[in-house]
Amino acid sequence: MQDFVESFKFFSGENLKALYQSDDNYLLVLDKIDIAFLDKIKDTIVRCRKDGKIPLLFTSNELQTAADVFLLEFLYLRENLSLIVGNDLLARIKFDKKHVRRQLEYELRSKLIHLRENYVLIESEKDLRQLLENSATSLLQVIYGLLFLKDAMHDKKRAIAAVSELYDIDTSVLTRLKDKDVKAKDLTRMMRVFLDEITEKVDAMEF
Repeated sequence: MQDFVESFKFFSGENLKALYQSDDNYLLVLDKIDIAFLDKIKDTIVRCRKDGKIPLLFTSNELQTAADVFLLEFLYLRENLSLIVGNDLLARIKFDKKHVRRQLEYELRSKLIHLRENYVLIESEKDLRQLLENSATSLLQVIYGLLFLKDAMHDKKRAIAAVSELYDIDTSVLTRLKDKDVKAKDLTRMMRVFLDEITEKVDAMEF
């Protein structure tokens, strides 16, 4: 990981305003992102992705303006990335609970519809399980949105259990997706129940 950090710093130079990292992400905040810069950093980005890490690139201006559109994504990044170079620009982003709640409801309803539509098209156990695992991965951002509404942020190890306690809801499906003893069809039912119940609770919240 240090190799990637040094490469990002070297190719970015004074253009780099902040660099964050986690176990599976890097976030580079830059003054500008033009074709010349992308050509310089391209090989490092490719190597990083091959290593299973996802590098995200934003300009300082985009970091501020895009937060209104990608509320859950930026909230998740703020809570899970560590600043290693520059100023903590993520900490300056303000999140409104009313807007987060609205985005949560949209995401949850979209995921429920997506799950239903794909379930009827998938025939194999393997493909159905993959669909569920993909859903759970994207739900991590939702989990942090739910914690934010309750003023109760936790790290990844504790986040899912905390949502279960705070919302009085069964979140076990999110931790059992790789359990081969549970059939994919049963996991799908559990996921549908979870999405239905948490959407209802979010819909009832007012800010």
